[in-house]
Amino acid sequence: MIKQPLYKQMIALALVCIILFMINTAIAASSDAVINAVCAVLLALWAASVCVYRRSKRYKPDDYAWFFITGGFIICTIFVFKLPYTFSFHDITVYPVDFSLDTLADGHLAYIGYIVETGHLPTESPLIARYSIFYNPPFYHLVQAAFIQMNKLLNISPAIFVENTQIITLFAAGGCMLVTRQLLQELGATGKGIAAGMLMFCFQPMLYLYGATINNDILSVLLIEMTILYTLRWRRTQKFSDIVFIALSLGLGMATKLSVATLIPSIAIVFVVCFFQNLPAWKKYCQQFVSFLLISVPLATAWPLYQLIVNKVPLNYVRLPSEVLNVSEFSFAKRFGIPDWHAIRSAFFKVDTLSQHNIWMQTLKTGVYDELILFEEGTWMWYAGYLFIVLFAALLLVSLGLFIRMLISKKHGIPTLDKVFISSYAILLIGSYLKFYIDYPYICSTNFRYITPVLMLCALAIAIYRSTTSSKRSLWVVLYSGVFAVYGLGIYALHLFA
Repeated sequence: MIKQPLYKQMIALALVCIILFMINTAIAASSDAVINAVCAVLLALWAASVCVYRRSKRYKPDDYAWFFITGGFIICTIFVFKLPYTFSFHDITVYPVDFSLDTLADGHLAYIGYIVETGHLPTESPLIARYSIFYNPPFYHLVQAAFIQMNKLLNISPAIFVENTQIITLFAAGGCMLVTRQLLQELGATGKGIAAGMLMFCFQPMLYLYGATINNDILSVLLIEMTILYTLRWRRTQKFSDIVFIALSLGLGMATKLSVATLIPSIAIVFVVCFFQNLPAWKKYCQQFVSFLLISVPLATAWPLYQLIVNKVPLNYVRLPSEVLNVSEFSFAKRFGIPDWHAIRSAFFKVDTLSQHNIWMQTLKTGVYDELILFEEGTWMWYAGYLFIVLFAALLLVSLGLFIRMLISKKHGIPTLDKVFISSYAILLIGSYLKFYIDYPYICSTNFRYITPVLMLCALAIAIYRSTTSSKRSLWVVLYSGVFAVYGLGIYALHLFA
């Protein structure tokens, strides 16, 4: 159906986002009825295109993957149209629409506004309370600031262009879908496997929510996935262009969020093994590695080194939240063991250490709802919402089993080095998440957003299983992924439209 290289797909996605930007500009201040009508038209166009394509050509397995990608992206778009930019609580802040520096608030939108108003990066120390958001690397905020300047050149009002900032995160969410598909292809998944993996991935609530959230999370996930993709390609081709893309993706990823550095040990393993496997070509490798360092290191380290030298901000600085969120009073077993009754009976996030201290329950509920409260406790919709958490837990457990199967099985023929690369990153990702909660025992430390790349690994496990198992025997994983997707869409439809 679509066989263009990734860069052409990303350009096409950017063009689509420009159209959506114009639509959002037109409807951002409109009534719910108008926005609902636009959302209905988008869904109708998608359904019509699927039907027309089905009649004009014979379906191929990979075509389903594209239907899931376009369908998931439309759902992300609907979230952008329906949710105001203030819907999320992740360090965004309600920012004055005039972007007045006199009322600077400590959040991502304030960071962006600072750059827009002053024309330069922040010079204030993040150690000063009201400026603590400035410890974040600036790449995401620079992109958003440039986008706002474009809005201002088009004479778009502040009330509208703050809503339009969601288009940038929407692009990143769509990019994650495109890169995930390429990753599945790179590791040898077949058409039916790719379709199964994308069904699971494209209808994840985290993509919907972070595609509409004005912070740096979803862009960092996109750059992580791109780094993984080009590392796998370089392992196979050893082309200079591929290592340049690794360097750019990793460098810009760390210039977006420093936690992207979790990838570095896994990349180093690939580099070292490939070097010693091809020692006669050591000069070529040294040239490539030097180029990699010259590109990635300045991008990755410029901001933290600037803050260290100028403002004395430690390289491992973490902005601490309110002590109201501190759960250090709970034992290690309560925080990391089987959830107790207080944790289990809570479906949505709230500022309550008694019910929000267990890392596993917090990870599950934020994995489908983030920190939103969709339904009132005790209503039938609350119970329906809780069931969605259970379905998500089962999906993760199934994916974990299939991921382990993928690593130990020789049936599919994934190269050992690729398995080591992927599995080492998975271990480092989860390990750093657990360590973060040990070092910083706060409710907000246990959010699925810190391990969002896990969803890509789950899609990979499902895709490889579907590719290496008969269609009949592996149909159950497709059906379960479909049930999860449909059920989740129903839950959020109740929230957005009921």
